Amino acid sequence: MDNCELQVVLCKHKKWRETLGLEGERANLEDANLRGANLEDANLRGANIFRATLSGSTMINVNIDFPSIPVSCGGLNYTIDKKMSGQLLYHVMNLMKYSNMDLDSYFKDGAFDLVNNGHLQKRHGLKNIKKPKTEEKPRAYCTIHPYKGRGL
Repeated sequence: MDNCELQVVLCKHKKWRETLGLEGERANLEDANLRGANLEDANLRGANIFRATLSGSTMINVNIDFPSIPVSCGGLNYTIDKKMSGQLLYHVMNLMKYSNMDLDSYFKDGAFDLVNNGHLQKRHGLKNIKKPKTEEKPRAYCTIHPYKGRGL
């Protein structure tokens, strides 16, 4: 899809959103090749971007709360902002937690800060993902020589 076609689709989608579906047209970008597209500040809420190729595209300050963001190979290598990275990471961490995976072994403190201070908590009231408490291992206060007292 070239930039001109994309702008027409986005314009119709904006009208569709503003008129609650009475005018314009919901953006159907399913399977679209959006490689290298500049989607900065676009409101794709409600748009269908399932299996769209976004490699090399710019998605800074894009509203994509509800459409299906592609997680296939075509959904790799596009530019996002801190808000979107926090949203995506929140979903990944939540799924991992739900699957009983040890988050502490995969993520450092910064990841928890990013997902817990974002849009999902402020606007939608989602719970923070808590960093698991690491249990301290008991320390050995003395060492025992393996051969001591064995009569060797």
